[in-house]
Amino acid sequence: MKSLSCFLPLTILLVCLSFFPARAGLITFENMPEDFWLYAGNQNSSTYWEGVSFGPEVTILSSSNNGLNPLYPAHSGDAVLCSMDIPYIDATFEFDVDAVSFWYTSKNPLFVDAFDEAGNLLSTSVGSGNFTADENSSQLTINSPEVNIRSIRIYDYVETEESLHDFVIDDFEVAQSFVSGKPRLMPKPVPEPGSGALFIIGFSGLIGLALKKRTIR
Repeated sequence: MKSLSCFLPLTILLVCLSFFPARAGLITFENMPEDFWLYAGNQNSSTYWEGVSFGPEVTILSSSNNGLNPLYPAHSGDAVLCSMDIPYIDATFEFDVDAVSFWYTSKNPLFVDAFDEAGNLLSTSVGSGNFTADENSSQLTINSPEVNIRSIRIYDYVETEESLHDFVIDDFEVAQSFVSGKPRLMPKPVPEPGSGALFIIGFSGLIGLALKKRTIR
């Protein structure tokens, strides 16, 4: 009886880990099919990655096909994400997230707005222009006290000024693991909030009941 009860905490821990995978999803924009490169196919890569859609018109710049300007370097690897015809990049998540960060190079101050599912503005972060010989890329982060960011917009202009659109982004990261950084193959089932906890409680109760019956016998 004593040896069996010793395994109970470990069993519960393993069940918890199966329901709550490792956090953080990173998209590096590397190893993309050539169809998504600007000077190859220039195909919109908006829905390529699991958990997030970029848009409205985004493409990959890569030094592998002479498409990456040395003045707009990648933070890692040799590929960055940009928008050639529309002066902003949107990122819409399949589920709510609490924080988003990415590396960027921009001639001008770079803005990022966070919105909830209803389209309400939650917060805005601003990064300084870093288009200089001494500084290659900077990190910009936006977060919310609650896990309620459903989309963000990245841009380098304000409504009262002309659209500038001289920026690229790299190493896009969120805290939630449903953004995996992998190609989108099919929708991934995600447990509803609380379902993992309910399963653990029920599972623990069954073990406790079994131990009690064994003790009575």
